[in-house]
Amino acid sequence: MMQESIALIHDRKLISDYLSLDRVWASEALMSLDDRIWSVASWYGHQEGTNLGLALMFKHLSPTPVFLAGEPNCLAYIIRSEIIPKTIFVEAPISCIGILKEHYHFDSALIMHKMKLEHFRFNSFPVSSEVRRLAPEDFPKARDLYFRNVEKGVFDVDQFNHGIYFGVQKEDKLVSMAGTTVLCFDYRTATIGNVITDSDYRNKGYATSALLLLCQSLQEEVFDCISIKVNRGNAQAILLYRRIGFIKKNEYFEGIGKSIRGNHHG
Repeated sequence: MMQESIALIHDRKLISDYLSLDRVWASEALMSLDDRIWSVASWYGHQEGTNLGLALMFKHLSPTPVFLAGEPNCLAYIIRSEIIPKTIFVEAPISCIGILKEHYHFDSALIMHKMKLEHFRFNSFPVSSEVRRLAPEDFPKARDLYFRNVEKGVFDVDQFNHGIYFGVQKEDKLVSMAGTTVLCFDYRTATIGNVITDSDYRNKGYATSALLLLCQSLQEEVFDCISIKVNRGNAQAILLYRRIGFIKKNEYFEGIGKSIRGNHHG
C-alpha cells in the first residue's frame, strides 16, 4: 500500500477494514465512506512496517476537520507533512498532543471521553411526557437552542435532517434536546451529541429523557454501536451516562488549533 511515504488513499475498503477495528473511535470518520461525503473527504496514510497511521481531512471547511487514527509515529509523519491548514478542528489520540502543539496553538482544547452504550437501562431515570421526536421543520428552533448555549460550533441542517433528535418545546421555543451528530447505517454506528438544555429549564430531567428516548430509538433501528462524547472533567454527565449504560472506551484530544508554521496553507 504505502511504504515510507505518505499516500492519498482512494481505496475505501482499506479504510473501512482498518476503521472497523474500533468502531467507537471511528464512529464519525466512517461516515466519510458514504457516497454523499466521499468526494469531499481526503484520506492520507503512512505505513512503517506493519504500523499504519490514517488522517482524514475535509479541506473545503474552515476550520478544517481533522481525524487521526493509528500508530503515533506514523501519525507524526502525516502531521508534519500533510496537516497544514491555517486552522483545524482536530480529534486525535492523546499520543499526538505533543506533535500537534509543535505546529498549532490551541486556545481551547479538551481531553474527551468516548463512551459506548453497553447495557442500556431505559428505566434508570423517569421519562418526561413532554419529550417528542423532532422533525425537519424543527431545525430553526433546534439551531437557535444550539447557538444560545454553544459559543463556537457548527449546527448543520443536513446533519439534523439525516439524524434523530428528541426535544422539549415550551410555547414557540425549543428548550432542550438530544440528538445524533452522525448516523452510519452501513456500519450500524451512531454518535450522540448536542445534549443541550437552556439554563432556565435545567434539572427537570428534559435532556436525560430525550437521551433515553434517543437511545431506545437507535437500538430499535438496529444500531449496535452507539457512542457519546463527553468532556473528561464533566463528572456529573459521566455519572449520568454510566447510569444509563455507557462505559468509557476511548480518551482523546479535541481542539481548535491555529497554525504557528512559517507559511500558511488552506
